[in-house]
Amino acid sequence: MDGEFIIVCVTVPLLLHKLQNLLYYESKVPVGEAIDQLERIRTRLRDIERINLDIRYQFWVGFLKELQDLEDVIDNLIGEIELQRRNDSLKIMSPLICLRPLHGRIGLISKKLKKIITTSAKLFMELENLGPTTDKELALLEIKSCFCHLIRLQSLTEEESWTLFCKKAPIAEETTRFKENILTSCGGSPRTILIMEGLLSTTKRPSVIEHIIDRDILKLCYQDLSSQMKVCFLYFRLFPRAFEIPIRRLFHLWIAEGLFITLPDEENMASEDLAEDCLKLLIRRNLIEVTKVRLDGSPKTCRMPTTIWDVFSRTAVILGHFHFHKDIYRYDNRDLYDIRRLTNYAANGIDPQFYDHIQYLRSYVSFNTESSGKFLDALVTPGGFGLLVVLDLENVYKPAMLSETVGKLLHLKHLGLRRTFLDSLPRSVGNLPYLQTLDVKHTNMTTLPSSIWKAKKLQHLYLNENNFDMSFKRTYTGSEIILQTLSGLFIGNKNVVKSYLYSLRHLRKLKLTFYSKSVEGIASWISELKALRSLKLRSIDEFDRPATLELDSLITHHELLELHLVGSLTRSIESLCAPNLRVLTLSASKLGEDPMPILGKLRYLNCLRLFRNSYLGEDMTCRAGEFPQLRVLKLWMLEHLEKWTVMEGTMPLLKELEIRLCPKLKLREKLPLTLKDVVLINMPDGFVECVERVLVNSFVKKITWRFTALPVRLIALLLLLFFGISQLT
Repeated sequence: MDGEFIIVCVTVPLLLHKLQNLLYYESKVPVGEAIDQLERIRTRLRDIERINLDIRYQFWVGFLKELQDLEDVIDNLIGEIELQRRNDSLKIMSPLICLRPLHGRIGLISKKLKKIITTSAKLFMELENLGPTTDKELALLEIKSCFCHLIRLQSLTEEESWTLFCKKAPIAEETTRFKENILTSCGGSPRTILIMEGLLSTTKRPSVIEHIIDRDILKLCYQDLSSQMKVCFLYFRLFPRAFEIPIRRLFHLWIAEGLFITLPDEENMASEDLAEDCLKLLIRRNLIEVTKVRLDGSPKTCRMPTTIWDVFSRTAVILGHFHFHKDIYRYDNRDLYDIRRLTNYAANGIDPQFYDHIQYLRSYVSFNTESSGKFLDALVTPGGFGLLVVLDLENVYKPAMLSETVGKLLHLKHLGLRRTFLDSLPRSVGNLPYLQTLDVKHTNMTTLPSSIWKAKKLQHLYLNENNFDMSFKRTYTGSEIILQTLSGLFIGNKNVVKSYLYSLRHLRKLKLTFYSKSVEGIASWISELKALRSLKLRSIDEFDRPATLELDSLITHHELLELHLVGSLTRSIESLCAPNLRVLTLSASKLGEDPMPILGKLRYLNCLRLFRNSYLGEDMTCRAGEFPQLRVLKLWMLEHLEKWTVMEGTMPLLKELEIRLCPKLKLREKLPLTLKDVVLINMPDGFVECVERVLVNSFVKKITWRFTALPVRLIALLLLLFFGISQLT
């Protein structure tokens, strides 16, 4: 078995038969286990079917071979749970703990484990092939039987193993000849089976199959990676165990580290494209798991499975790729000068006695708020400048950022300050000649220092609805600017477009909020940005209400994949339909004619969201053959919509439907039977009953908010305050 199990928190009870929906739709377990062990788990839960669970939060604990690691993981586990309990949302929760302890060693960790097991918690122990002594070992924990239940999970049979192996991809004839060797090597472990299948499906060395019988499958899969991909794979060890890493963050770190250099035959590919190809291969080989997806189905966050993390953790350290806060205490002083990457997620920070040994540090990722200012000061020697390339403090609350110190980090390429809630940014940031990525989203900053526009290497700028500082000198923008990402900029001055934005010609991602009356030329500027892949625009008036949104045609924007528009459209929706759109969101568009006949012709559209006042008509029709790739459809607060006709043959791939606060809506035809997940929020009972009759094999979730009697406009305002503008628009 895989040696991977879940620690979650228990809140509002749910019936046990909803376990399947939790596994599939909450994406809290690896796909392989969710599919192939679901029935096995359900069978073994028959004795405890009175237990009702609502999985909201999880920790991951892996299989440990060394005794000393047992104490370390329990210490880390206690720290993680205590950290999460600081959040108000988790204070009422109790941990559900699943473990697979080593034979004969469970008593050694009982004292520490009891710190996090209370009478309100449930302890599930997953034990494999431990014989009759397991019950005795279980008794060593001294946990009352009413709070402890034993679940035994068996390995897959050979037939089950081969079925799982063949599910992922067609099997070549040569692979079939080695069926017996493959099954022997995998030993009934779903994780190993998936890794084996990923290796044989993607390897460029056909002879690799000859080595499967006498080699460790996981290590063989690693050795088959290219040198570049090995470094990218081991980079996941920089993050805590089971940490869900945003793809955005991972790519920027990879690129800042210089892991992707465009070769002559790849001159048409950006570094982000190379990073994406690398991640796709790691995911295909089942070495990395996708934990959350975006609207278009692409990965949003990912993680290294804990079983794999445990195996390669030591490999990354031995190869000198990383050092960790707790490890530096074990090194001889001479070895500390070789530290290139350091990650710190200890609660008490790094001991100042080691500050003299980090002068050659290139990357620093921190997950705590202690001593960040002193640590940065230590990076800058009296006689020179820090060599730091990556400084990632994402989620660290208000770290000390002294302008004098930051300005001396002249090699810095990546500065990650997202969710730090800093009030201001040091002006010296503009003096960093190699800065490529600056992320200040979800901070308290309202403006940026004008000096930031001197950073000529800047490629990715993530803001927090920041105002544009018009005090900058014209000389700052004298040369071509290579900015590719500009997200979260607020424009309140019409001179901004002509003075600065026209110099941005290479943007791939753009997110703007602006006053409709103060912006001139923005439509013509956007029409020239042919490399755009993601465009999000919000036009507002002085009271922050959606206003008129003027745009030129986007039909020639062949690279545009994602379009979000908030504001009343002055042009036909047809002129805004870029041919390769994957995701389209409209809000306050005030369309008078049914947009579905036009939108249905978008061949690659897989997510469509029509939010409040995007359509003011009463009828909406989806005809046969339209929306061939649509998978997600959301209709929110369409007050006037009464008739929705869904003809047979339309939306053949639709999986998810969400309808919210459409009080007059009636269904005229059947819904696509491919639907798996339907969410109806504050919808009339008659409509809900109709949907449930039509979709007998789908999961239909009805949600009713208490303030249903309030006017729709007031409900919209409350939603805006609760979810924030970004969620509704």
